[in-house]
Amino acid sequence: MVSQKVKKQVVDYLQRAIVAGQLPPEKKLIETEIAEKLAVSRSPVRSAFKELADMGLVEIVPNKGAYVAAKSLTPKEYVERLEFLELLLIQFLFYQEKRSELLNERALSEILKKIDDYRKQRALIEEEMLKFFELLTRDYPNKYYQEVLLQTASDLIRADFKQLTQKTRPFGQLFLYHYEVFIKHVSENNFPLARREVRLWINNLKLEIVDQQDLGDWDKYRKEQD
Repeated sequence: MVSQKVKKQVVDYLQRAIVAGQLPPEKKLIETEIAEKLAVSRSPVRSAFKELADMGLVEIVPNKGAYVAAKSLTPKEYVERLEFLELLLIQFLFYQEKRSELLNERALSEILKKIDDYRKQRALIEEEMLKFFELLTRDYPNKYYQEVLLQTASDLIRADFKQLTQKTRPFGQLFLYHYEVFIKHVSENNFPLARREVRLWINNLKLEIVDQQDLGDWDKYRKEQD
């Protein structure tokens, strides 16, 4: 019989790690690793997975195992996080503007090329978008601030709600377009326009994903923005 005290210990540990982002969405949870880390048997770990699944924090897939559940946001929550990410990125750019060191523009551009190559492969695009923000903020001295920025970006990129999953374009094309322009402005040391590009990206995500406004034919959109 599983000890309720031990099971609670495992539940509390995993719940804290998931909420804090230490265990990201869709990460596979390995029974043996968790049991060894907490010095418990595998039985309370399995029981903890079931309880966390009832709480919506874990998804148990038959014949595959347990995974951290994907983030599920309402459109309102999505907008709030978008606006928070905008503030974080703008603040980062004010910091970067004062530095003498340049961003690694070539490496950032290579990530954008991969996003373009992946087209509608959402999972791969998500990974490259996260890498973009990680590389962008890599040398930021305030590591707590950087961690919050990256976690917010991750929550948004991996978010899941009806309006979002029906549209794949913003995950590739909107990001690709705006951050190509963003890199151009940064390379010219034009940080006011780089900040403006971040705001345009956030605003267009709101329009197309949340408000369900059609931005029109993509080729036409690109021409209008040039």
